Amino acid sequence: LPHQPVINPNKSKLRVVFDCAAKAEDGKSLNDHVWSGPDLTNRLVGVLLRFREELIAIAADITAMFHQVHVAPRHRDLLRFLWWTDGDTSKEPEVYRMKVHLF
Repeated sequence: LPHQPVINPNKSKLRVVFDCAAKAEDGKSLNDHVWSGPDLTNRLVGVLLRFREELIAIAADITAMFHQVHVAPRHRDLLRFLWWTDGDTSKEPEVYRMKVHLF
């Protein structure tokens, strides 16, 4: 999968972003093969109306959601990727397997 670093100027951490929509030679992407599941997103109107049901409302944000959904060990071979140290493609790449789901 094509990937690139993303650096947030407000944080010191580097984040690797994978392009799961990138098409392979056969015209298919990883996204084409991953089950999307049902849409569980709440509609804004419903959320706002539910805030009126009780005296106290709580809102939260999931911290560091990305890389929190783990992949079963038997499926990790399907998420292999190559990594060239220092971006030097003249050397042999290292083979890694993702332990978390790519979003």
